[in-house]
Amino acid sequence: PEIQLNVSAKIPDTFIPDQKLRLVLYKQISSCESDADVDGLMDEWADRFGQIPEPMFNLAGLIKVRILCKQMLIASLKQSGDVLLISFHPDHQIDTLRLAKLIQQRPKTYSTTRDGKFCVRLAFKTASELFEGVKELMGQLL
Repeated sequence: PEIQLNVSAKIPDTFIPDQKLRLVLYKQISSCESDADVDGLMDEWADRFGQIPEPMFNLAGLIKVRILCKQMLIASLKQSGDVLLISFHPDHQIDTLRLAKLIQQRPKTYSTTRDGKFCVRLAFKTASELFEGVKELMGQLL
């Protein structure tokens, strides 16, 4: 899935100066297939490198969102300001009646675009709020 969220999610070169090592770490985290895998890797990195900087926690959150989107057959999740735009894969398992009910109950929060994307208007103050909000939203869609 294509994920575009407005957070700084990276392995800072000030934390891991060696470019080859950073690439190895990116490969490790991108190969995670569950939240437990991501959490285990973050624990391993903390033991190995010390206190993890915020952009790396954001990277972990982003990977968890990607895993969830992949499981739910979400083709893309994009953030534009306070709006999340969600495109579903044609074979998605999302309950479309539940989507319609959400839109009907809270039209200022939920809507669809002309091209069929699901829109969610929510204000997130921090990256961790964003990741938790996305996780909660995905739970509502099942």
